[in-house]
Amino acid sequence: MRRFVIFLFLFLGSVPALRAQSIPVNPKFGAVSDEEVALTRYDLDTTAAVLLLCRKTDVSVRLDPDASFGKYIVVNERWKILKEEGKKVADYEFFYSTAKNSREKITNIKVNTYNLDAEGKVVKTPMSKEYIFDKRFTDDTRRVTFTAEEVRVGSVVEVTYEWILSNSVIDNLYLQATTYPINLAVTEVSYPDYFTYNTMLKGDSSRIETSNETNLETAVLLGGNPVDYHLRTDYYKVSDVPRLRREPYSIASDSYRLGIVYDLRRFVIPNKKEQNFATSWAQIDFNLKESGYQNPFRTSFKNKQALFEAIAGLEDDESTIMTVWNLLREEVSWNGHTRLSAQSPGETLKAHEGNSADLNALLASALNSIGYTADPVLIHPRSSGDLNEDHVTASAFTAVILRVSTPDRKVYYLDASEDKCGYLNLFDSDYLVEKARWMHPEGGGEWVDLTSVRNPNTNSFSQEVVVNVDPATGLLSGLSNIDVAGYPCYSVKANRDRFSDEDEWIQDTEIDERIDISTMSMTNADKRSDTCHVHYDFQKEIDQSGDYLYIPVFLYPWHLDGAFQREKRMTPVDFNYRHRHLYRFVLNIPEGYEVEQLPRAYNAFCSAANQSNYSLRCTREDNRVIALFNFNLNTLRVPVSGYSELRSFWEGLGNAERAVIVLKKVQ
Repeated sequence: MRRFVIFLFLFLGSVPALRAQSIPVNPKFGAVSDEEVALTRYDLDTTAAVLLLCRKTDVSVRLDPDASFGKYIVVNERWKILKEEGKKVADYEFFYSTAKNSREKITNIKVNTYNLDAEGKVVKTPMSKEYIFDKRFTDDTRRVTFTAEEVRVGSVVEVTYEWILSNSVIDNLYLQATTYPINLAVTEVSYPDYFTYNTMLKGDSSRIETSNETNLETAVLLGGNPVDYHLRTDYYKVSDVPRLRREPYSIASDSYRLGIVYDLRRFVIPNKKEQNFATSWAQIDFNLKESGYQNPFRTSFKNKQALFEAIAGLEDDESTIMTVWNLLREEVSWNGHTRLSAQSPGETLKAHEGNSADLNALLASALNSIGYTADPVLIHPRSSGDLNEDHVTASAFTAVILRVSTPDRKVYYLDASEDKCGYLNLFDSDYLVEKARWMHPEGGGEWVDLTSVRNPNTNSFSQEVVVNVDPATGLLSGLSNIDVAGYPCYSVKANRDRFSDEDEWIQDTEIDERIDISTMSMTNADKRSDTCHVHYDFQKEIDQSGDYLYIPVFLYPWHLDGAFQREKRMTPVDFNYRHRHLYRFVLNIPEGYEVEQLPRAYNAFCSAANQSNYSLRCTREDNRVIALFNFNLNTLRVPVSGYSELRSFWEGLGNAERAVIVLKKVQ
């Protein structure tokens, strides 16, 4: 307790410093004030259902008497229930391991609930231990649950517990939540100086107050032997932290949460060999090489003869690579798991299935055996947040694809686990990262930019719609022809693959576009390609009023402005890929009608989105109205600073896509 009091005095400062947060609190367990219980709203977020008044988290890696290292987490947190739906925070659930040699457990659980009685006095209700349930969940896992008593709107609930774990890994520590705001949170992380970590602050690091100290400690081992070591303690504090709401067009929301990341850099015990894990990216490369990581990718393919027979007569590299890829995937399927490490190609062939790394290693083995150079490229997906080159970590990468170099040094990137959607330089857009790690055949590695492996102009969605209108029935009848290439092709085919049959696909399209389709087809639907064509004929009801017909230029809006309704945004805007969208709409004017009004012209640019732009122009040509729409998305990301401009741009884009042609009956 003495150390905790000293920490509060040195780090949080005197009483006036505690008032830096909106609601003054004493973080000591049991020190709930009358003002906290009487609180009815949180002015910084009046829509919040619950407020975290304070949380104190101690994470310590200790040298235990048996000379091993364990991790101990002590949490003391206090909640204010503001609305009915906020009561669920009083329900707790933990899982801990009971496997052999595990010493994990959840202990020292204490829960108090504070309410005001009819006379306005604070009533404290401690939770009885009989409400703590510790039950077997699986053969080697137990589940602990408990719920605070007498919880209602207006309650203050405080909880403390200790979690003892067998490992010494310091997991990511978050200081911001997505579902509730935080009034005050302080975190203390301590560990022996045998461990050296690379640390990184996540989110808006300017909001996190930090300090540290080092003290001499003594551990008494079994047998009574004392061991002196230095204990480093890192301190972190945040206050008045808003909840990080989920926002549309955000690929990695969690990566923007305030937090701290610890990655082991070095481990050394006196008189023992030093172990280096993440001193540099070159060290990561070396460790991977020493571990034999690349061996499955470099293994010679056993049945070369079958490969040479399959590619006999092929004159270009693209056909050769695709033929080998297709040949192997006829024998081996993807098991649905994305992994970084691979088994041997022989094992994968024998099993007739494998994870993503297995399939990429198998294809690399085959291509390397017929004169190509196929190397693993390690991926930190966009959905995991940006990779910080200054923060070296062995756990940065979670997926792998291939870099294939032809004999004439042309380079392609591909993911062998892709089924119908993938192609050369066409893989999951989650892998479109600026920093992927290309592992050289001789060892070592270098950064490669996967966002530029495909020219954005080759990512195109082109649609032509030709329609006739029947004034008697109020139906628009027409033909739609769509040609897609690159990532739009990937998306269209991936969408088609969501459905078990063509009827489901057609029904989904009818619902989305509010049309009735009689026939619909797609070319290249069942093979790997970077182009495809979709054709369908349709009918659609239009609006009528007296002598007027209202014809929508677009069958449905592609880019709804509702995605950016909020005036402010907390995270950057992420787009899946850069592309061009071309749309041509042809309306045959029915006999006895004339054009009353054409949509106005649109032409706009967005500098915050790398000069992304759109235009719409409608003209009358003989007995037709022709609308031409062009949209170019030139960026993968728009920073928060550019959100206001993007929002206005997107609103105009939505207005353009709601354009209507007005026809009038000739008198």
